[in-house]
Amino acid sequence: MAERGIGARLNLDGTVATGRLVEVEDTHAAHREIAGHFRRRFAGPVVGVGGSSGKTTAKEFTAALLAARFRVAKTQASQNGELGIPRTLEQLRQDVELAVVEIGIDAPGDMARHAALVAPDIGVLTSIGEEHLNLLGSIEEVFREEVMLFDVVRGRGGVCFAPADDPWLARLAGDAGVRLVSSEPRDLHPELDPPLRSPYLRRNTALACAVALHFGLRPEEMAGVLETLSPPRGRGGELRLAGGSVLLLDHYNANPSSMRAGLAAAEARAGEAGLPLHLVLGDMLDLGAETRRLHDALIPELQHIGAQRLWLVGEQMSRLAGRLTEAAAELRAFPDSEAAAAAAAGLGSPPAVVLFKGSRGMALERVIERLAPGIACRKSPA
Repeated sequence: MAERGIGARLNLDGTVATGRLVEVEDTHAAHREIAGHFRRRFAGPVVGVGGSSGKTTAKEFTAALLAARFRVAKTQASQNGELGIPRTLEQLRQDVELAVVEIGIDAPGDMARHAALVAPDIGVLTSIGEEHLNLLGSIEEVFREEVMLFDVVRGRGGVCFAPADDPWLARLAGDAGVRLVSSEPRDLHPELDPPLRSPYLRRNTALACAVALHFGLRPEEMAGVLETLSPPRGRGGELRLAGGSVLLLDHYNANPSSMRAGLAAAEARAGEAGLPLHLVLGDMLDLGAETRRLHDALIPELQHIGAQRLWLVGEQMSRLAGRLTEAAAELRAFPDSEAAAAAAAGLGSPPAVVLFKGSRGMALERVIERLAPGIACRKSPA
């Protein structure tokens, strides 16, 4: 359908008409067309945030910092796809000065379509890892797909930010319009030191700080915001139980790169706290033909991480149990999170650092809720 047709019928050049029904052939296409109209009318800068993991956290941190200076619209929760992106763009009204839009991909061609609609002036990629391989096929294809965001931004004369320590994104070093950022915020300025322990939360903070500095924010005005940052629920926050256990709530999603990052952060946190390490690990989903291989690839790390308890949840993780008999003093396998939840009452006793990590579809919050009712529903402090 012609953009002029639906635009005229909805009076999008003036006040959007109310009480009117417009028949369209494809509601999704019409929704995106309307959202594109909002985007083209918006004169402020738009930041697009993509990547294999960490998108939502980086988006939230970036929006929080920029809100110290600007009136900011942002993607709500993780609504970063076919429906969520248009909903975000429809927030671009006259009272908004700047937008931060999260862009997710599932299949080839997604980033090209989404980035064309969002038309970002600034691009951020948080990481490249094995994601949605059931449709994308390989990490090489993931990289090609994700960096299309940067192609669109640079085509608009914009600037792109990526972590310098990501081995795939480091390949962009020296490319025009690409700035590789240290994963330690203090390397950008000594005052930029958030109270976040997790290395990958600090990496996302550094990206957000780099964007904020680009927009002219001063380190001293950013420092106060950094003190208040906490990750979105289930994405790396921690909570301490009354008995002394520390729960690392990283259960919202998982792919191989984020799983390894979560394991490294949990091992470091247990050493810092002087507590034993317990792991509750769920399957990593949407890996297609690479599912078995990528789960098997975790075995060396799990054998050497030194966990006292290792709980494996789901078909793929449970399959590893026979090869991990020496990996932990207590090794248990469960077919699903419901079975694990039924055994979870004593998981945090005696005190330990307990990591919960798995794909969203594994519903590890069921285990957390049994261990400490209400915890999985709270916003996690850093």
